Amino acid sequence: MTMNTQRFLLALAILWLFTGHTFALTQNDNLQPLHSVFFRFDSDQLSQADRAAVARLAQTPSPRHGLRLTGYTDDLGPGAYNADLAKRRAEAVRQVLVEAGYPSQLLQIGTRASVSAPGRRAQMRRVDITATDENNANNMPSVKGGHPATGLTSRDTDPLRVGRYSMVAPVASAAQRDPLQTLVRLRFPRAVHSVGEALEHLLARSGWRQVDPANADPSLVTLLALPLPETQRQLGPVPLVDAVQVLCGSAYDVVVDPVHRLLSCEIKPRYAAILGDRP
Repeated sequence: MTMNTQRFLLALAILWLFTGHTFALTQNDNLQPLHSVFFRFDSDQLSQADRAAVARLAQTPSPRHGLRLTGYTDDLGPGAYNADLAKRRAEAVRQVLVEAGYPSQLLQIGTRASVSAPGRRAQMRRVDITATDENNANNMPSVKGGHPATGLTSRDTDPLRVGRYSMVAPVASAAQRDPLQTLVRLRFPRAVHSVGEALEHLLARSGWRQVDPANADPSLVTLLALPLPETQRQLGPVPLVDAVQVLCGSAYDVVVDPVHRLLSCEIKPRYAAILGDRP
């Protein structure tokens, strides 16, 4: 191989490194939403505040650009019903935009129904409004200053160089924004015998605590006293909230209090009846 050929291949490798990092950060799927509209459980009705925010977004100066409205639902309920609800949510946002003067031909509707996010289902009941390409995103205003989950605008998330050939986006990781999404991998010590002890060990240093059983449903006392199954002595790698769900079991839902950073396991209604039949 000649020296010129080696130089050419080295130049191609460096170019790939730079363009590869940049491309990964600017794909359509990674564009920050201009605004996210959140809905109540099983609802497709916008709040007055969101109606006003969406209407302000519609008042962008010409030329106007294409927008994609992606409706989401959580994973509760039948899949077919959720798909229809996600579409109705997106159409409700579309209607507000059109009523505020945005050209209907520039609006696209998409859906992502039945998204599994234990402990964060409320965040899945939404519609994301995004520009249909990166160039359009640069020319569109962001409502309320940026993405609601991070508060960052596109300028805040421009890639930073951290090495000769490395670039990163200056944003907090998902685990930093939501510690319940931290990946955990652990083996419980033999001193851990019960589900309650396993939960206490799991949550140590996470910043989260179990709810006081005295302030919870009586069924929680029964669950925490049960022996830890041998098959659950080793967990992960899984998100922390999923590990909690494994320990709670299929008869319970994980309930999150993000204000006080408390976690609990709430028995599902059909199993509560079984527990209530005990003498």
